[in-house]
Amino acid sequence: MNYHTYFGRESAPVECCIVGTGGFGRSFIAQSLKTPLISTRVAVDLKAQTATDVLRGLGIDPSRIAQCATASEAKTAWENGHYIAAGDLSVVLDLPISVVVEATGHPEAGAKHCRLAIDAGKHVALVSKEVDSVVGPGLALRARNNNVIVTPVDGDQPSLLMGLVTWAEVLGLDIIAAGKASEYDFVYDPKQRTLSSNGKTASAHDFGDWIEPATLDLSTIAARRSEIAAEFPQRAVPDLCEMTLVANA
Repeated sequence: MNYHTYFGRESAPVECCIVGTGGFGRSFIAQSLKTPLISTRVAVDLKAQTATDVLRGLGIDPSRIAQCATASEAKTAWENGHYIAAGDLSVVLDLPISVVVEATGHPEAGAKHCRLAIDAGKHVALVSKEVDSVVGPGLALRARNNNVIVTPVDGDQPSLLMGLVTWAEVLGLDIIAAGKASEYDFVYDPKQRTLSSNGKTASAHDFGDWIEPATLDLSTIAARRSEIAAEFPQRAVPDLCEMTLVANA
């Protein structure tokens, strides 16, 4: 795909607000500081001080960071070119931001943030799969009715799987099954005949017999592997959430 076909005429930075300044949120701000056409001057967390600390930790001059508790304070800070840290999304929704990036990972709070953003006419990049897996279709409908977009973020397993499936469908192929890698890796040691995952190691004497058994069907192979690995968690909540996103798409 030629990205210039879609975005080549953009010259002004896209103004973003990150909600949730944990691992993802911090990384998003850090990347935007090095990306000319993405600007993230607004950060929201449960406490404004938390967002402030993240901004400072990324090297932003403390004199350029304003903690705002009201929409009026946020407006003044924006006009002065400051970064804004807030403890409530509603405080910053009157600012000229285009995209709210929801990354709290909290189902109830995330759904509220999305609703507020959509109703304020903002697009939503929905990082929180815990939200998207439960109310994603409803949010998508609400967004359409408000002429904005709510979307999963590109690059994570759900979006990549959606892209792969829809690409195959456009080609007229029949999709028999679709899946994703587990949250945890399983490593088999053929010499020790052990299986390791997430810091735990257990005996798996006959696992090697089920690596490439050409004479059996896949369902039998998968069932036997699962039995051998019974001591390990094989499904995690993130896995279920992410596959629900794909199913909803």
